[in-house]
Amino acid sequence: MILIDVDKLRELNESFGLNFGDQLLVDLGRRLVQEVRGAAIVSRLGGGQFAVLTLPCSTEAEALERAAAASNSLARPFDISGHMIHCEASLGVALAPGDADDWRMMLRNASLALQEHKKRSLDQQNSAGYCVFRRTAEPSSIRRLALLSELRQGLANNALELRYVPQIDLHSGRVTKVEAVLHWERPEGSTKLPADFLEMAEQSGLIQPLTRWILAEAARTATTLLGRSGPAVSGHTSPLTITTNLSFRNLFDPDLFSFVQMLIRSGELLPNLVEIEVSETELMDNPTRSQEVLLQLSELGLRFVVDDFGTGYTSLATMQHLPVVGLKIDRSYVSTISSVPADAAIVRSTIDLSHELGLSVCADGVGDPATLARLAEFGCDTAQGAHLSGPVTMDALPTRIAELEGAVRGWIGTSDNAHV
Repeated sequence: MILIDVDKLRELNESFGLNFGDQLLVDLGRRLVQEVRGAAIVSRLGGGQFAVLTLPCSTEAEALERAAAASNSLARPFDISGHMIHCEASLGVALAPGDADDWRMMLRNASLALQEHKKRSLDQQNSAGYCVFRRTAEPSSIRRLALLSELRQGLANNALELRYVPQIDLHSGRVTKVEAVLHWERPEGSTKLPADFLEMAEQSGLIQPLTRWILAEAARTATTLLGRSGPAVSGHTSPLTITTNLSFRNLFDPDLFSFVQMLIRSGELLPNLVEIEVSETELMDNPTRSQEVLLQLSELGLRFVVDDFGTGYTSLATMQHLPVVGLKIDRSYVSTISSVPADAAIVRSTIDLSHELGLSVCADGVGDPATLARLAEFGCDTAQGAHLSGPVTMDALPTRIAELEGAVRGWIGTSDNAHV
């Protein structure tokens, strides 16, 4: 069985119209019938997905020749109303009886292979035109597919939530920003951290709706903290800024700009209260595209910060060409400034040069009071880390901020008269 999923069908429909996409699917089905030798059934399962069930083959090599024929048939362009369209598709192949006992198991196995092909294509690791299910890979593949399905359901059922990590202003000793991080508590009670599922979400394409949910939720939090839909944080005369992350995959989401624009026009998102963090390494994966998207979004009033600075190859001079207002130094440097002189020198020089360029600096990974005091001595603007606070719920945030500000004044010697 060969399972085929046409990629970017939505973009084609949006660009040329639904009739255009429908004609492409009709022509694709006809081509599969004509060119896949021994195709017993070619069926459209829905959307841009097809299944090809072939007649029995004498050898596995013969079966894979038919899979290659299906892949090759899609590689040639389609002439749709005078437009030559190259059809990008993912293909998963399942064999029986070696790896399946009935058609249901074949369909499931082909679906697993299809997801693996999508993953490899995104990672640019796949040179073949399809992936074949192998029973030896079954346990991890099934767990991954089940977790992905559960994540989709969690997003649809509003089972996800944001938690908030305070950032301390080292000049005033007050919390001026909070970073929104995703928290997923599964139905059976276990908790999944972002590191457990975000890569999977990126590889599957789920990162796009997930990011939209995060942006909308962070925008609501910013409004709440401002006091428009709930109590402001006690003692703060200026509103807190919410920071959240943008994945590299989001830079290729054609609907991101219009979604952010809709949030702003509806009043749900106040751009001056939200900062977007983008990883340094992800920015440099495609600097041209990164600059283009960030410039578009900055025109809407959004501000950007380079996250994990120091893990890639970006120079501070390069940042002059990006619409960024600050950077966050990676924890791998910050956590050792009290014990490794070279790291201390790197952090201090990064802070000094960033300020010369008009960029604010946040230090991530503060693990003890000595590190915090050293950062204050270096002139760092803000800091966060396990020593200060882990993620807390929205309800617990005001109390946590008050506790943290009281403790920090003693650590870095700020006065009670400091204000945000």
